[in-house]
Amino acid sequence: MSKNNKSLFDDYKKFERILKINPDNNVLDTSTEDFLAPTTLIPLLIHAIKK
Repeated sequence: MSKNNKSLFDDYKKFERILKINPDNNVLDTSTEDFLAPTTLIPLLIHAIKK
């Protein structure tokens, strides 16, 4: 776990930031994040599958 990723709440906020970058686009841009923990990556994958 990286220094910037200390709790589940931080992971959730990271998930929200990624979704807010392009809310109407089908592409999830994760290039702004250094590290994606499974607690961030799994909800992103579920969101991508639903779209």
